[in-house]
Amino acid sequence: MKINFEQLEYSIEDNPDDLFSFCLENKLFKQESDDFQSRMKNVFLKTKGYQGVSAIIAYDKKEPIGICLLEHRIKNDSNVFYQQAGIIHFDNRQRKNPWKKQLNFYLLHMGFISFYVKESYRKKGFAKNLLHEMESLQLQRLLKANLPKEVINVLGESYMTVTAREKAEDIVRQSILFHPIKCDIDNGAFNSDISSLSYKIHYGEMTDKKLDDFLLELNVDNKKQKKKLF
Repeated sequence: MKINFEQLEYSIEDNPDDLFSFCLENKLFKQESDDFQSRMKNVFLKTKGYQGVSAIIAYDKKEPIGICLLEHRIKNDSNVFYQQAGIIHFDNRQRKNPWKKQLNFYLLHMGFISFYVKESYRKKGFAKNLLHEMESLQLQRLLKANLPKEVINVLGESYMTVTAREKAEDIVRQSILFHPIKCDIDNGAFNSDISSLSYKIHYGEMTDKKLDDFLLELNVDNKKQKKKLF
């Protein structure tokens, strides 16, 4: 079975109505029940705040059979840091403790990620395929973003995060690029999630997803050999 994938990206200035209508028409979201409301459906109905979206749609021939949706958080052309822009700075270079490593990096919170695959196509690895396509799309998005110079200068030392919950979190844990966290930027526990991840990076437990290994084009001095995403 050959599955094809379509990559789509809409900025905050773009009108996503064509995508949202397509997803509603083709029921690319989990069906609701008395005790469950579909976040994806609410996004498509525009009951969630819109800051832009990325989408990967999987097709079996011409039939859409699954989607990975990422609601954007990082704002393009923004010098606003911390929660407002999804750009979090970690810098301990001023500390005098010689036993601690001196680090300077950013956690770039790309957005809220969700997955849906139609029932007859599940347990075939398509969700992981959707994830890898989204990883590639977010690298492209990052390279196009008008990030502040302070971020660009240490981009290779930095990391991407996404909010992922329940089954989506299990999928994202297979990512070779994204660090999953549970809270969104408007949630009070977001800072706690970020602090925990920074701690693990600081002590070398979670450094395999450093962007330096994945970015293909940078306008900064980066002498390490780049490796392709796949």
